[in-house]
Amino acid sequence: MRMYVALLAVLLIISCTPAAEESESTTSSVQADIDAITALWTQYDTAVEGGDVDAVLAIMSDDSVRMPPNEPTIIGKEGIRSWYQRAFEAANLELEISQEEIHVWGDWACERGTYSVIRTPKDEGDPSSENGKWLICSQKQSDGSWKRARAIWSSDNPPAS
Repeated sequence: MRMYVALLAVLLIISCTPAAEESESTTSSVQADIDAITALWTQYDTAVEGGDVDAVLAIMSDDSVRMPPNEPTIIGKEGIRSWYQRAFEAANLELEISQEEIHVWGDWACERGTYSVIRTPKDEGDPSSENGKWLICSQKQSDGSWKRARAIWSSDNPPAS
């Protein structure tokens, strides 16, 4: 009887070992994905503050969708290009992003956070500031990179009268 209990204990230990290693591997892989997705913020911040539309588009998927506040949904890179060109022609932007949470499920990730932006008009006018929140879904591409696929944001500022 003791022999069977010992054998059962050994089999149980052996059967659990690969699962633990797989779990560590999965955790490491998810952390690498989180790091890659979070790094997109540095690229985005640099692109926005530099007024570089092409650099903004470089981090977006081809079928990217943007849902800006008080405007229609923008689908695809050409529409997004036009939106950013108008924004960059009108003002210089200073952006501060706070990522509150991020979750990865396979080839998709969802992030939530807050933002602050200061818009300094390129023509005459005083700078304005806005605080708000955002939700972004990113998708892993066939080359293993991550791209922004869906984004929605809204202002915390009261509506203009």
